[in-house]
Amino acid sequence: MDIQPEIGHYPERRKKPRYQCDYPANIQGFELNGEFFQIEGRVVNLSRNGVNIRLNREIPDGMEISIKIAFPTGLLDLGTTNLAVHGKVVRSENLSETICGIAVKFQDFRFI
Repeated sequence: MDIQPEIGHYPERRKKPRYQCDYPANIQGFELNGEFFQIEGRVVNLSRNGVNIRLNREIPDGMEISIKIAFPTGLLDLGTTNLAVHGKVVRSENLSETICGIAVKFQDFRFI
């Protein structure tokens, strides 16, 4: 999956700083009909309160999802540290015919 971050042209209004990154993410949730879904995506920026992800499908605003983000440790012996997040999609936008961007506000998170 070739998902590239996009450079924004808007002034920063957030109180918490965002960090540009490129981490793999596994997103899980339930469709409106109750059917479970799971999809891979890329975290393009992260803050204390939320995350912005690029993926190959639309997830509607207001949907609650679970995300597992893999942070590389830089040490081969340790592998990765994972952040498990539960949050709500606060913005979903089609960036192209195949790429969707979602902004997720954290409701709960923990390192695993």
